[in-house]
Amino acid sequence: MVAGGWLRTPYAGLEEPIDEQEVIADERAAYVAASGTEHPILAGNFRLFVAMIDEAHKQLAARQDPAIHVDAPSTGWVAYPSANGRDVFTYFDIGGPGMLLPLDVWVHDPIGLANPVAVHSTTIPGRRIGHSKFAGSNWEVAGLGAETTEAAAARGQYKQDNLDAIRRALICPHTKEMLDSVRAPLTFERFWDNLIHSVGRSRLRYDRNPDKAQTCR
Repeated sequence: MVAGGWLRTPYAGLEEPIDEQEVIADERAAYVAASGTEHPILAGNFRLFVAMIDEAHKQLAARQDPAIHVDAPSTGWVAYPSANGRDVFTYFDIGGPGMLLPLDVWVHDPIGLANPVAVHSTTIPGRRIGHSKFAGSNWEVAGLGAETTEAAAARGQYKQDNLDAIRRALICPHTKEMLDSVRAPLTFERFWDNLIHSVGRSRLRYDRNPDKAQTCR
């Protein structure tokens, strides 16, 4: 108890929580700074998250069929038909959106904290730990979208050759096997398969550039 009280970080009035020179961040301090409260434990403490989710709920209400929802400054919200029967949103900060959106909605991050596609991509040199990978919404649209890459590209956010390259990368046998291990129903057979192949799948890496990742190496 003495150590817990003596060693605790004084979050009130804390300076910048990210040391850009050392590429280190105190993530809790970042949320303290973003929320303006020393103990950010309620949804109301994260006004930015609440505003983000209000927009997401509007997108869900506007469509009956599941979609991959992508927001970009140049186009606004665009909904791409989803092939897996789920609505999908992508946020850098997934804790708040994951808590506030319905349980049947997939919330992915592009930096690999809870996104298997990004997790197994190669790192970006110089970025801090936990934020050193990136697989953006183009990977979501190519991997989970139901329409052709030509139709998806016609919406104006992505190029068809980029979406084609991502789809070729995601059908590589080892990559498909890894995604099945995460997304397939968790039967006993799937559990056992995941267990005995866990080391090999944990080592899987492919280039973050889809033009190189599609070589299936």
